[in-house]
Amino acid sequence: MKIINKTNYYLCEVKKKKDFLKLIDFLNSSQANFSIIINLLDWNSNAVDVCQSLLPFHFIWQKTNKSFILVSNMKTKDSEKLIIINSLEEALDYFHMEELTRNI
Repeated sequence: MKIINKTNYYLCEVKKKKDFLKLIDFLNSSQANFSIIINLLDWNSNAVDVCQSLLPFHFIWQKTNKSFILVSNMKTKDSEKLIIINSLEEALDYFHMEELTRNI
């Protein structure tokens, strides 16, 4: 897993199941102290399992008023509660819009 620390957020790139397990450990240890964008575009996974695993973290980040954005092509019923965007560029735009909204 590749974790890139940007100024206002972390960008995590997941490419295989081992990376996803590291991501879960990273999220468990972070305690929602920062915004995060998770890039899942390069990983073919079971969308239902991914959504079920990440949904609790989404709610934790939401409570702390931080962004939790997935970059993926997943489409499942569970994904309706998550913020899933199809491209990294759009996810970054969405993140910056959320930041502007929080600062107003």
